[in-house]
Amino acid sequence: MHLATFEHDPAGIEDQSTFLYDFANYWGVGFSTSTGLSAGCLNLVLEGVGAHSIERLANSASSLGVSVCMVVTENWAFGIDGDVRLNGLPCFGHRSQEAGVLVPSLRLEQLVGLALVAESIVVLGGTPSATDIKQLFPRRDVYSLGYVPVKMENLIDEGHITFDLFFSVPSQAALTKYRKQVLKQLKQLGVVVHVGVGLDFEEWALAASQARAVLDVPQYPQWPWESPMRIARAVRANRRTLSLRPIGQGQSEWGPPSVQWFSSVEDLALVISSDFEWQLVCTHERMPPLDSEQFLRRLDFQTVS
Repeated sequence: MHLATFEHDPAGIEDQSTFLYDFANYWGVGFSTSTGLSAGCLNLVLEGVGAHSIERLANSASSLGVSVCMVVTENWAFGIDGDVRLNGLPCFGHRSQEAGVLVPSLRLEQLVGLALVAESIVVLGGTPSATDIKQLFPRRDVYSLGYVPVKMENLIDEGHITFDLFFSVPSQAALTKYRKQVLKQLKQLGVVVHVGVGLDFEEWALAASQARAVLDVPQYPQWPWESPMRIARAVRANRRTLSLRPIGQGQSEWGPPSVQWFSSVEDLALVISSDFEWQLVCTHERMPPLDSEQFLRRLDFQTVS
């Protein structure tokens, strides 16, 4: 497996590349990464590359004779009216709620452009929904890669705990109005939350080690999706994830055991002050298994020997 980053900033896709590295390492598959495609490999490319890169990618794939697999990380789906939606919002006639982010219609254009070159598609950790992506691209095989089984030993060293929860965002723009509201409520309820912005892996791991658990807050109240990359990071740091989800959007039936879901800020705050079992030893994996083995069979078929 080879991850071709093209114009993606390596720091900005560190979670996804680490997820894929862990997956390849667990299954005994070689893994490499560079800015371009590699001969003799199934090449993975993250969505979001521009038209110029897609043209270069298509020419390179043809000359090298390699297959390309698109990695989709954003929540694309058809709306009830048949319109394409990103994160539940229509792609046309809508402005992005995040500063500095491409409007959904342009992001859709990039997605479709890359899908025309890719022969298959993968999603990571069960989010977004493989079913939704398959509906968008019915002629492509879509695989949902599960978390790699990891033995977690969430052993809390009280001498190193300086705050209750750790919450991180990639940029200030990701601190949406709803997230700020939740953080303010938790503070009023006596919960000490450390907020990290734009941390690299080492900084993130250090901050997580000083908290009892990692906090997961959706961007908006109606946001039903979990954050697989945040959960995966927490597992690597041997920390549970406490995930806030509005009423009616609770834990998915195949959620990992390291995640605890809450329907309200008050319920989450009560846990902090209770005798919650912070110590956790479990095998972190998806049940039932996702499409990892099917994807590997495809990988064997597509890889040039």
